[in-house]
Amino acid sequence: MTGTETDRIAFEAARLFASGKVDSLPVAIRQAVEALGLHQTPPPSPGRVRQHLQARSMQALGDVGYQKAVDDFLNIAQEIMALLEASFDDLETFLVGRAAKGFCDGGTTLHIRMYTKQSVGLIAARLVEGGYEEPEFRTAETRFGRLDRMRLSEAGVEIVLTRCRPALQKHAGEDLFTGRRIDALDLDSLNQRLGG
Repeated sequence: MTGTETDRIAFEAARLFASGKVDSLPVAIRQAVEALGLHQTPPPSPGRVRQHLQARSMQALGDVGYQKAVDDFLNIAQEIMALLEASFDDLETFLVGRAAKGFCDGGTTLHIRMYTKQSVGLIAARLVEGGYEEPEFRTAETRFGRLDRMRLSEAGVEIVLTRCRPALQKHAGEDLFTGRRIDALDLDSLNQRLGG
């Protein structure tokens, strides 16, 4: 019974998130637990809620409409990656994580890694010249040390660009924090995925 109750929470959390009443999956899960009174039930993972969000999107848009939404989402990454690689000879990009699998539901962030010696300031200036908003600068404490990051949004999609030393490119398919295997697409692979 607990698995079914956990799934009820996931379904309700997906409904809350899709309605726009909450802006994060953890908040949606907490509110769903509260609304259903299932305080003793193990809460679902954000991944389980995303599965319900994906099913909702597929049902609402149909197969063709859903695939177009995924392609539109991935096109945002492709445009940024192409701009950066065309702008700097020594810069290679990878789309990593859930987005590299083609998942765009549940507030998925586009995570793009840039393997280069270029400064984040120079990269940010090129993005702004290319028509993107001024990014917000951050750093990430990773298992490889501190890495510079930029955060911006485009068409309502959050984008995080992480600048990595070129020597780290061999770790493109690994989580920067845990070392676990993750999906990664270079620009050529993403172009193929998008049929270009």
